[in-house]
Amino acid sequence: MAPSAGNGLSNLTLRILSALVMAPVVLAAAYAGGGYFLVLVGLVVYLLGLEWASISTGRMFGFYPAVVCAGLVGSVALVGFGRPDTAFMALAATAVIVSMCSAPDGRRGWSVFGVIFVGLSFVSLFLMRADPQLGRNFIFWLFAVVWSSDTGAYIFGRAIGGPKLAPNISPKKTWAGFYGGLLSSALAGACCAVIFEGSSIIGLAILSAVIGFTAQIGDLLESWFKRRFSVKDSGNIIPGHGGLFDRVDGLMAATLMCAAVWGLEKDWIARWL
Repeated sequence: MAPSAGNGLSNLTLRILSALVMAPVVLAAAYAGGGYFLVLVGLVVYLLGLEWASISTGRMFGFYPAVVCAGLVGSVALVGFGRPDTAFMALAATAVIVSMCSAPDGRRGWSVFGVIFVGLSFVSLFLMRADPQLGRNFIFWLFAVVWSSDTGAYIFGRAIGGPKLAPNISPKKTWAGFYGGLLSSALAGACCAVIFEGSSIIGLAILSAVIGFTAQIGDLLESWFKRRFSVKDSGNIIPGHGGLFDRVDGLMAATLMCAAVWGLEKDWIARWL
């Protein structure tokens, strides 16, 4: 049965209220950087570790989830204390230990993938935020692009509807929402270029659209995971959104894309931010 308009409004209201509560905390920690951002990222990866353990093995508590959470939090902590090389080694060691843990229905590989995906995403995010020249502008630009992509896709999809984007993966997503998300990402990037007085509004808008596209792919990927494991939501920690994984899936994919661009041609981002 399709949800009623009242239920839809209630869910939208919950999403808005949740965002109003969480956004100031996230933005304040991102602005402050350092230990404040480290605590935020550590809490996020801990909760994601629990959710991924629940999705991939059906167990949120026990030895396996404990190993996952300890490895993720430990890797982030090592980066925060200025030991990125050791952090990546710790993440690799966690993946190896997880690969030796028992998992139902041949899900061991997915368990390892979750550790690597979450770990690399947030270790990379912290490292880029820690950059003394670009870190603060970068993190606000990234949040603006990813949040605009998500919001634009939601609004355009509900307002226009039309053909489904990937009905077998995420039945509610539409092509209108997809293009609306890209447009919103590009506009957010253009606004950031103006605010930060970057050298190219068009250049940052194009890069932002690419990052917005990547965020939507990350959202679809997480939807596919949940269908693969017959899970509706990754959790219920955020009213109106479900689990934390449901909220940051696009951010993780976008962060990895940004890390690739950062590693290959950091000067692009430096000129535009």
